[in-house]
Amino acid sequence: MSNTWPKPGLAMVGEYQRSGLPYVTSSNGAELQASAANVIEIQFPRVTRWFEVRGLDAANSASEIRIGFTRNGVLGKGAVTGSIPTGEFNTNGTQKWRKLNPLPTTQDQVADSNNYYVIPSTTTSAAPGMRFELMCTNLFLCTHTAHASGFTVVAGLTDIDRSALALTGSNGYQGVG
Repeated sequence: MSNTWPKPGLAMVGEYQRSGLPYVTSSNGAELQASAANVIEIQFPRVTRWFEVRGLDAANSASEIRIGFTRNGVLGKGAVTGSIPTGEFNTNGTQKWRKLNPLPTTQDQVADSNNYYVIPSTTTSAAPGMRFELMCTNLFLCTHTAHASGFTVVAGLTDIDRSALALTGSNGYQGVG
């Protein structure tokens, strides 16, 4: 019988089948200011199993919040790369990459891809948030409209260490910026 157990990893199905460890954070009011440079980064202590975001603006239900997984993505500066990781490794330990076929067009490669999702704010805290069944380690929020807004984020965390997931466009993950 072994005295060492494997560390939880991204491919461990059990980490996504059980309930997540709780994580909650909220703004102190209108923390998301009406400025493109005002991006709030939330760093989860572990990889998420799921997360839910709720925008809250007591004065204006027309305000909206952008949700993204990189600063460039939420600011609309993302780009499509020409290759993606396969999840397999070469014998020397380097990761295998596959060229996209067809390759992204020039239009796709310009650094202005909007790699974010927009959710509406509500005027009441009783309104449901948007729940995402996604694994990530960082979440970036900023306003989409000219209105300041508050937010609440609740997440279910796995036991997978943050270092197991490097979710960036430069690592070949499309659609994150």
